[in-house]
Amino acid sequence: MNLLTVSAIASALAALLAAAGPGQQKGAAGPEWVEAVPEKKSLMDAKRLRKYEDGLVLEVVLVRDPNFFGKDVVHAQGFVSNPTKKKLTGAYYVATFDKDRRLIASGGLKMLGGVDPGEKNYNLSVVLEAPTAELDKIRFAQYRWYVAEPGPDDK
Repeated sequence: MNLLTVSAIASALAALLAAAGPGQQKGAAGPEWVEAVPEKKSLMDAKRLRKYEDGLVLEVVLVRDPNFFGKDVVHAQGFVSNPTKKKLTGAYYVATFDKDRRLIASGGLKMLGGVDPGEKNYNLSVVLEAPTAELDKIRFAQYRWYVAEPGPDDK
């Protein structure tokens, strides 16, 4: 495991273990466990595993892609819509676990530019990499979703 991978895992776990923030189950001690077995379907046809509504609306799916640039990966895809009257941006983190709730893979991303009022964004794909045998063991996921108004650095 290289230093960049360790850094990505640490970053995603820190976000997951932080106190509940915007976009999360308000009042909860931390993120909830979602039963999540990656589907071998198109992103648009996959079952929505969880929906978060906090300004922006985020629906998430897990899809297995055995040939993503020659690698076997899982896409943690986010479908975002903005029903508000102002431009908003978000940050999205996901971690996947086996049946015993041991970490398999994690990652996250921050939206660039945000989503205009009434618009949708289907480009929130976190690519999760792990050995194929480990990806086969994914049974649970945890998500974090943070929403804010775009700042001067959000282009």
